[in-house]
Amino acid sequence: MAGEAVAQAAAAAPEAPQVDPGAGALPPVRPGEPGDVAVPVAELPVLQAASGWVCPLAGPFSHFDDFGDPRHYGGWHKGNDLIAPTGTPVLAVESGRVEHRANRIGGNSAYLFADSGNYYYNTHLSAYENVGAGWVPAGAVIGYVGDSGNAAGLPHLHFEYHLGGRGNHINPYPIVHEACF
Repeated sequence: MAGEAVAQAAAAAPEAPQVDPGAGALPPVRPGEPGDVAVPVAELPVLQAASGWVCPLAGPFSHFDDFGDPRHYGGWHKGNDLIAPTGTPVLAVESGRVEHRANRIGGNSAYLFADSGNYYYNTHLSAYENVGAGWVPAGAVIGYVGDSGNAAGLPHLHFEYHLGGRGNHINPYPIVHEACF
């Protein structure tokens, strides 16, 4: 099942620093505060694929192709789960308008409406970055990996790619793999 595969990937992922997630959605913060990851974001490499995408995470992570897997609630998995330590910077894969808001299932989420017309959903964040920025360039930090929403205990980025806008779900695995490895 998909849950077992995610648990196996989490076991293989780098150990996450201990961060007290608190209750509910977290306020926007930038790593560097007590308990956060102490990696200067400016020193992290920004990887870019031939497709023009920037790798969605600036730090080590593991992933596998779980797009389309059945969900316990009857739906299907509309993206890929990128297993990474809490606080790993989440980057805008393309330039565009970013909106931050929380929802019941995904928790803290960053919605990227790219200049290309594509749409990206980044969720389970521990915190936001560039809140209220509106437009951001590709490679800008838009949040940090966490376990908000229904991901309690398993820090990861749920990443969705919608070609040409919302609703047209495309498997992001091949391009994530190209952009990041």
